[in-house]
Amino acid sequence: LKVDIKAFIQKPQFEHYLIGDLGRSFNALASIKLREERLDIIKDEIKEYLND
Repeated sequence: LKVDIKAFIQKPQFEHYLIGDLGRSFNALASIKLREERLDIIKDEIKEYLND
C-alpha cells in the first residue's frame, strides 16, 4: 500500500481533522490544569482545617 503523504496532508479533510484534534487536546490540557488548581485549593483548605 503506497500513500502519497504530501497529497494526503494537503487535503482539507486532513486539515479539519488536525485542527479538531489539536482543539480537543488543548481542551483536555486546560481541564487537567483547572483540576490541578482546584486540588491545590482543596489541599490547602484541608491543611488549614487540620491546623485549627
